Amino acid sequence: MSNDLPIPSNEELAMEWVDQHARSSVEGQHGDAALYSTACTLYHGFDLREGCINALRHYNATRCSPPWQEHRLEYKIKQAASTVPKHAPGGLARWMLRKKGLLVRYERRQQADGRAAVAAEPAATPVKRLAFDVDALEREVADVRTKIDYRWLMSRSPVPVESCSTVQFLEHLYQPGERVLIFTTFASQGQFIQWVGKCGVRLGMKPGLRGVKSELPAAAPEGVWFLSNPVSGEWKPNPRVTDNHGRPKMSRRSEEVVTRWPYLVLESDSAPEDLWLKFLVKLPLPIAAIYTSGGRSIHALVKLDASSKAWWDKYKSLIAPLFSKLGADPAALTAVRLTRLPGCRRGERLQKLLYLNPQPEMDGLPIINGGNKPCA
Repeated sequence: MSNDLPIPSNEELAMEWVDQHARSSVEGQHGDAALYSTACTLYHGFDLREGCINALRHYNATRCSPPWQEHRLEYKIKQAASTVPKHAPGGLARWMLRKKGLLVRYERRQQADGRAAVAAEPAATPVKRLAFDVDALEREVADVRTKIDYRWLMSRSPVPVESCSTVQFLEHLYQPGERVLIFTTFASQGQFIQWVGKCGVRLGMKPGLRGVKSELPAAAPEGVWFLSNPVSGEWKPNPRVTDNHGRPKMSRRSEEVVTRWPYLVLESDSAPEDLWLKFLVKLPLPIAAIYTSGGRSIHALVKLDASSKAWWDKYKSLIAPLFSKLGADPAALTAVRLTRLPGCRRGERLQKLLYLNPQPEMDGLPIINGGNKPCA
């Protein structure tokens, strides 16, 4: 019985994750990026502080070729500590314990230690991922001979992006009356809603608190995000996240409140920018928008118009293995996904809109070299 099993520490869970899921760091194959990504996952996803160095040493000994020097591990942890997290603190630890049937006991221990659990995104259905292969990506885009950069994309955008405001961006992509949830804190339940065709709303922070009409945020210290698929604006129980008594927590960002499944997000922290842009413009997919994260990533919003969550998941299962090999972050392939809101600032850096086409064709962007070719 799970009640008889000892609860692993976050450090032990992190080492188990390293053994089962971490991408190897190999010299000459973007090994530094793999080390950085792993440090971020360990530091934030397992909410490690002092124990992060031990988990990263384990990664270094088992998944790095050649192993990194100790000072590089310490430097990557410092970088991770100052990086905007992809995971809610301890989110991956809770995901692993949920699979082991130990989550409720774990959260009770967290509460006893004075560390309250935070709201997290619903756990994604695990996908079979292939390790990023930069050589495969280079081969894939070798026939794209034109230089693809921000200026090239902006000049071919059906909607002029320089004059497109944040509200106009959302109004172009969503149907009148739909509600798009906006975040200035990633691991939260959202702070604003854009009610398409009507107004922006600043939300109450708890169920039962009414929102007030408001402008959308223009900036936040860590940036601004939006939920890629529209929601009802209600609070509903999320059965995948429970409180200390095993009861579902109330959420307004879970799949239970999604009203339609129009979009999928592609992003990459691994692929070199020039190759990733060539990959995006070559893709035979209906790309509705491309925009920067205000950091190292470039996000693409793919229009699916899935009829259901099951339809969306089936589509993801088809593309995830190949796309992860070519640089896409498989962790971003979730139906309930936060993505950067273009036109807003992440500190001093702009989350810049590069391309906007509300009605994209299935063949992808109007490209070069005689047309698109499907990925091989």
